[in-house]
Amino acid sequence: MDKPDGEPPATGTPGATGIPTPGPASLDKPAPPPGPADSGRTVSGPARPSWPGPALGRPFPPPRPTNTTAVTALVVALVSLATCPLIGGVAVYLGNRARTEIRSTGEQGDGLALAGVIVGWCAIGISALILLFMVAYFGFFAIMFGAMFATGV
Repeated sequence: MDKPDGEPPATGTPGATGIPTPGPASLDKPAPPPGPADSGRTVSGPARPSWPGPALGRPFPPPRPTNTTAVTALVVALVSLATCPLIGGVAVYLGNRARTEIRSTGEQGDGLALAGVIVGWCAIGISALILLFMVAYFGFFAIMFGAMFATGV
């Protein structure tokens, strides 16, 4: 009762005939089929990324820091819109100062500083419109009461 390939018959103990017994991990799920990246090469460890690195093996330069005055200018400008538009002048000053610092030091944040300047000027414009409206409103009442008292009504 030999097997056709010449092996002796299996006895009751697994592994006694040289046939490997499957472990619990191999019974849970089958091994994945080889993919196109596995054809013809042996890889030990994780796969390398497919994008190219820096030229000539030089490391990437560290990122430039963001100017904190630029961030402060934008925050003050947004706060001035939400609370008191007169604070927009402080945002314009900080934004212009930050842009000057950025040009001299090469830091990042020129867009933040410019946004602080623009939003600061918008806040100043809103406060000017509010002031103009208040002058017109109270001026109208002053004219009405003045005319009323002058005619004796």
